[in-house]
Amino acid sequence: IPGWPALLTARNSNLAFGAAPAMADQVEWFMEEVQDGKFRDHRGGWTPLRVRSERIAESLPAVLYYHTAHGVLEWDSGQATAPHDGWYLSRSWIGDHTDFAALTIGALHSVVSHVPSLKLEPAMALVRQSAMALNFVLADRVSRRVGMQQAGAVAAAARPWPTVGASVSSSEHWRLQSQSSLKQVTNQQVVIATNDAVQVDQVGGFHGGLWRQAEIRGAITEFGKQLTVAHMQDLQCGHAHSKYGSHTSGQARGVYEQLLRPMLNGPEFRPYQYPKVRVLDHWHDHYHNKYQLKDHSAPLYDNLLDKLYTEVFGMGVFGRTEMEELIEDSHSLLHTYSWYMDEYLLSHNRSWFGMDKNQILKKALMASIQGPANCANARHKLPTWGAHNKIKMRHIFGHNCRLPWPLSLNSGFIELPGGRHTISRGDVFKKHHHSHVRVASAAPFYRFVTDMATNESHTNIAGGASGHPWSRFYTNEVNDWLKCHYKAL
Repeated sequence: IPGWPALLTARNSNLAFGAAPAMADQVEWFMEEVQDGKFRDHRGGWTPLRVRSERIAESLPAVLYYHTAHGVLEWDSGQATAPHDGWYLSRSWIGDHTDFAALTIGALHSVVSHVPSLKLEPAMALVRQSAMALNFVLADRVSRRVGMQQAGAVAAAARPWPTVGASVSSSEHWRLQSQSSLKQVTNQQVVIATNDAVQVDQVGGFHGGLWRQAEIRGAITEFGKQLTVAHMQDLQCGHAHSKYGSHTSGQARGVYEQLLRPMLNGPEFRPYQYPKVRVLDHWHDHYHNKYQLKDHSAPLYDNLLDKLYTEVFGMGVFGRTEMEELIEDSHSLLHTYSWYMDEYLLSHNRSWFGMDKNQILKKALMASIQGPANCANARHKLPTWGAHNKIKMRHIFGHNCRLPWPLSLNSGFIELPGGRHTISRGDVFKKHHHSHVRVASAAPFYRFVTDMATNESHTNIAGGASGHPWSRFYTNEVNDWLKCHYKAL
């Protein structure tokens, strides 16, 4: 990872390991009482707020942040005055109360520095010391075994929760779960996906990656017991085998089959022979809900699902405007919550938040199925997934520059296959490319496959061998990355 002084994926002659981001209880909110620039501490006394000044850019004025013993006070940092008397929220991150970076980098360096003699169990013991929430997969060539080790500084379940009029010390609140309670698996098939929860004793797991995890399991089952490097490259690069593949969506398959298709093929829609319905049915029946660049159905399905989310969760939970903002500009959060949103939609048969299910479903579907492209050549009038899901590779110092290349330091546009819930994700977090906010996306920027029976690793990267923007090696591997060509190390 650029700027990160440690290896998250590596191997030598004996040991290989990789890590995926996980979800864990590492942030808490506290209610704080503030008076005269002081906050009420856990002893009942008053302690001055700690003030921190930050200047984001030389052209902007400095802003002030106010801290309690727990964390940063939720207060408009642009205000020239100190927080008024009253009650506020403070955000407490576990990294403020632990040596977060040192523990994480130290754990990763320990694994690398101990090779090649390190074995599976000692390596698992080292990586679990990471304070960052990560799910590690490790393989030991000598013992011919694989293992999964969860890591992360995670709050214990039985922790006090402050009520109005009472507070607790940060040291009392942030009791950490014992590292020995972190989940580990050996001697069996290991499948993890980004945003799988770090599960510890008595702590309810929160999953954001279960759709993808199920798709990985399905593809591996189809491959059979004798997995090869070629199989894993297929899994990463979209060469789908039958029903499962890196760009097929179990989410689209399940939601369309169980929820949307019965309505679209019912009396409300079937008599009108809507071409868009035929397009979606064909995508589901013959293409296994693949998010491929030239496909016309994937953007139609995503638009349809987003409208359903807006109608159900906008009206029932978040507010319509807030839900539209979440869908349009915060796909990272939408990916995190959508498993639970889909689970709610599929498990409630008659009503959603007290609203008639069929009426809401009909309203959301009508908004997408009717309208433009309702003719015999509807498929050719619909945008392709590649046109819908594309990014510009933006340099960190020139991401908002409107100058032409090479002065802008940017490259692209690049069309991303895959969707929000496919094995190989292709998800744009910020849809507004003209926005002053840096556009973020989720895609497999680095692919790594290794067979411990050999001394080779196979990789490709969405970049190049040089970090210099005007070097011919700055983007020399991008085409190989797009075409899924691997180099052997």
